[in-house]
Amino acid sequence: MKTNREFLNGVYAKAEILEKEKNKSKKSPRMFYRFGSIAALIILIPTIFFWNSNRAYEELISPMMVRTIDDPMSYFGEADFIVIGKTEKINESQYIKEGNYIYTDIDINIMEVLKGEVNDGAIVIRVNGGKVKKEKLKSKMDSEFIKGENSLLFLRKDESGIYSLVSSESQFIESGRDLFKDKLGNEYTLDEIKNIIMEELN
Repeated sequence: MKTNREFLNGVYAKAEILEKEKNKSKKSPRMFYRFGSIAALIILIPTIFFWNSNRAYEELISPMMVRTIDDPMSYFGEADFIVIGKTEKINESQYIKEGNYIYTDIDINIMEVLKGEVNDGAIVIRVNGGKVKKEKLKSKMDSEFIKGENSLLFLRKDESGIYSLVSSESQFIESGRDLFKDKLGNEYTLDEIKNIIMEELN
């Protein structure tokens, strides 16, 4: 049988063990919060840096272009050239300091000429807007050109031989075989487009 002394020693030993366990449970959340805070910083710092780097680009307003989006049919009469072309290359955007604007040259491979005389198999279209890394400047492009995609393009040409769109909406994106969609969502078959051009010419 245990003496009173042995009994008390046993009680003290158990109390010590319980106290240690209690302290461990208190430390665990602290460690969790500490590691959680470090993990949050690891995620947030690159995010903040990336966000700030994007904000470093100054936004420029593109020069005003004539927009006749309410009447896509007007492009057929206004354009000197109507072609179906494939986007081959989107060149590096250029910043013109004197006029404070950005332009981008697009290399287009001509698939079919529907109006006007385009003797070259490839042309360059100049559009307003782009992004200049060196100057940290950007401006919304007038139209959407994606490498490898076909478009129906309504064009004019300046004295230097550079082509430009009649307006920012005068690009119909190919939406299917011999099918093109304007910015309003209207679709035209290639035969319909050719008939409209014939009516305009007559």
